[in-house]
Amino acid sequence: EATNLVEPFIRDERKKEAFNFYLNSKDTLKKFRTLIDEKAYEEAYNMALQIKFLLKTSYFEDLENIWHKAFNYAKKIIEENPNNAESAKKILGAFLKTPKKPVIMQLLNNINIFKDAENLVKEQNFKEYFLLTSNFSYLKDTELYKKVLILGDNIYQKALNCENNKQYDEFEKLARFLQNFPSYKDIITSYLISTSKKLEMLDFIAKNKKDKVYKLALEFEELQYLSEFKD
Repeated sequence: EATNLVEPFIRDERKKEAFNFYLNSKDTLKKFRTLIDEKAYEEAYNMALQIKFLLKTSYFEDLENIWHKAFNYAKKIIEENPNNAESAKKILGAFLKTPKKPVIMQLLNNINIFKDAENLVKEQNFKEYFLLTSNFSYLKDTELYKKVLILGDNIYQKALNCENNKQYDEFEKLARFLQNFPSYKDIITSYLISTSKKLEMLDFIAKNKKDKVYKLALEFEELQYLSEFKD
C-alpha cells in the first residue's frame, strides 16, 4: 500500500531514496514497536538513540506519551501526599534505566518541593517561587502554577489601568510586585521608567520650569502626548 502511494513521486531520485530507506527499515520499525508494546522501555530508548530516524516516528511519540502519562501521575500522587513517594517510584520503575532517570531522581529526591512551592505562594514570595519553578521545571505543570500566572495577568491589567488613570502611586506599587514575575519583568520595568519621566515632567510643570519641561519632552517624545504638556 505504501509503495502504491509513493509511486507517482519516485521518479525523483531523492524521494525514491528517502522512501527506500523507510521501506528497508520496516523490520527495525517492527522491532521498535514490539519493544514499546512489551514495555521494554530501556531497550526502546537505547534503540532510538542509536537509530536516529526512530526519533521522528509516531512510535517514538507513543513512547514519549507513555512516559509523560506515567510521570504526571507519579508527580500528582506525590503532590497530594509525600508519603506516596514509594508508589511513585514503582510507577516510574520501568523508566529508571532510560534517559529519563535524572528527572525521576529529581522528583523522588525532592518530594517536599510541592509544599515548598505552595508556602512560597502563600507568603507571596514570587521571586523565590519562580526560581524554584526554573530549577524544577515539572512544577510548571501544576494547577498552582496556572493560578499564579492568572494572578500575574490580573495584576498586570490592574497596573495598566492605574497607569492610564494617572494613579501613579498605586501603579508603582503593583509594578514593583510584578517585577518578580519573569514574564512581566521587562515590560513592567519599561512602564516604570516611562512613569517616572511623566512624574518628573509633571513636577517641572508644577514648578513652572518650562526649559526643563521642553528639554524632557524632546528627549522622551511620548511625554508630548500628556494632556498637561499640551495645556
